Amino acid sequence: MTSEYAKEIFDLSEGQRGEILSCRITCTNNLT
Repeated sequence: MTSEYAKEIFDLSEGQRGEILSCRITCTNNLT
């Protein structure tokens, strides 16, 4: 996770952050 990505997540609202993190976790699980 790059600092820029972390900053973008930090700037998002709680709901948007949760959706993106959930998507990333799902995508990661699908890749592994």
